[in-house]
Amino acid sequence: MNHHKKIIETDNLNDGFNADFIQEIADPKLIPSKFEDLILQKGYDVLQETALRCPCAEKAAKQGLINCRNCGSTGWIFVSKTKTRAFVLGFGTKVPYKDWSATQIDKVTIVTNPTNRISYMDRFTVLDLESDFSQLIYPRSYKDKLIAYLIYPTINVLVLYQFVSPDKPLKVLIDQKNDPINWDYKWKENSNHIEFNTEKFDINSLRYQMTIGYRHHPVFHVIELNREFMRTPVDNCGETGRNLGDMPIKATAQRAHYILDPDNLNGDLYLFDNTVYP
Repeated sequence: MNHHKKIIETDNLNDGFNADFIQEIADPKLIPSKFEDLILQKGYDVLQETALRCPCAEKAAKQGLINCRNCGSTGWIFVSKTKTRAFVLGFGTKVPYKDWSATQIDKVTIVTNPTNRISYMDRFTVLDLESDFSQLIYPRSYKDKLIAYLIYPTINVLVLYQFVSPDKPLKVLIDQKNDPINWDYKWKENSNHIEFNTEKFDINSLRYQMTIGYRHHPVFHVIELNREFMRTPVDNCGETGRNLGDMPIKATAQRAHYILDPDNLNGDLYLFDNTVYP
């Protein structure tokens, strides 16, 4: 049974968890351990990755090298991938329509337990949700393959169209999973690229223009730390002083495609995993 949901859907776990709710449960009278239990019981499963600036950037330019296999030219690397739980709450419900812009949409509030430290540009992938996304792609040759890169690792390719000419309809391309013999393209789950059949496409051509619709787990980057640290008394003050407990961390995050360009537009197919595993 598929327990995943599209991002526009909700369930009993997160219903009603809005900004007002966060302020209420963050009341200093609340016992921190109870909040930690609440996140573990009702939060979403997420992958949290720590963001670091990639040292490939030259001091003058302060931009990532276009061929760097650590950051994929984005200037950022993401390490210490950890599976944890967090509240991922809808953002902007109280933002007036007059303030709508590309900088205001697709933002969320992320709340984690204090043991999961958060910093600017950290990446969160929400494993319990699925989202549909469309993207223009331009296949390029890579080591005897014809490849197009995706912004998000795909769960499922919904449709892929090729532009032919202004006076002709778009051409629907065939997924290898649907036709193993006469296929146009193939892909792997959780991969960030599409590979095309070089028996039907010229590997050296730069003229291919396509649009793809695919499904993925929502990915967000932290753009603001609303509450990075907060401590509250957990018992009565005694002769030895107060015992303070850490309260949850609250941050604002936005969809990844508003923050960084797609990885590997001109680099190698796979980036290095710089996480140090125990």
